[in-house]
Amino acid sequence: MVWQDNIIEYDAKEKLFVPQRTQPPHIGHISMLEAACNNADEVIIGIGSANKIDSQNPYFAIEREMMLRKSLEDKALTNYRFVHMPDFNNDRDWLDYVLKNAGLSPKTKVVSGNPWVEQVFGERGYGIVKPEEIISGDLIDISATKLREMIVQDNPLWRSYAATGTKHYFERFGGKERIAKFYSE
Repeated sequence: MVWQDNIIEYDAKEKLFVPQRTQPPHIGHISMLEAACNNADEVIIGIGSANKIDSQNPYFAIEREMMLRKSLEDKALTNYRFVHMPDFNNDRDWLDYVLKNAGLSPKTKVVSGNPWVEQVFGERGYGIVKPEEIISGDLIDISATKLREMIVQDNPLWRSYAATGTKHYFERFGGKERIAKFYSE
């Protein structure tokens, strides 16, 4: 009998790159990341503006990573990793940094609804996936800006929009104080 290898076809899911600032993470971020993790073998989460601390970016990148990591662990998701992405003065330097440090291949698809991100990656030939293409059901209508405003105004609804990791972080380390400091200046 002659030995014959069986060809096993492996239908690999996509590798997805999801750049976002998450200042702070809310349930919309987590819904999209959960959908990405369910549709890919690996999800690379880019934490943007990693080198900025101001009223629009009140949390350090490592704090946002902690909040996201806790929220994704609460969903029992494990097929993701993080890359911290500082802002640059030009698009090419930023993209070169991201490609190198995130380890993106040309086959990696970028999940974004941000026109600038779509343009920068699209010009290099990366496939763009809109969040609504991977999320089943309606998108959650919340932004981190609205969430920060609710927190500062003591609107109790903020808890229903904040990601579980954000609430966990706020309970243990405070979080409102950081935002309130920027809003009072």
